[in-house]
Amino acid sequence: MAIYSANEQGVAALNKLGKDLPEAKDAIMQASDQVLSEVDSNQQLLGPHAADLRGAVEEIKSELQSAADPIDDLADKVIDVADGYDEVISKRRFAGH
Repeated sequence: MAIYSANEQGVAALNKLGKDLPEAKDAIMQASDQVLSEVDSNQQLLGPHAADLRGAVEEIKSELQSAADPIDDLADKVIDVADGYDEVISKRRFAGH
């Protein structure tokens, strides 16, 4: 587990995490769509496994869709924490610490 400090590096890391979370969610959704497309295109080759593979990927997509809003909320909260850290750092600088 990562530890984030109230310093510029911690703020940068939190901002990156807040940006990366929704991007990772979107990338998984896109990859899932690509796998489904490949399954459809290669149904003859996959034979009876096509239905199992399609079912597994659709289950992943369904779970991800139900987690989409919480992932976005978490990303927003992480960025809010980064903003709070940044404010603390700015106050320290202003106070001469």
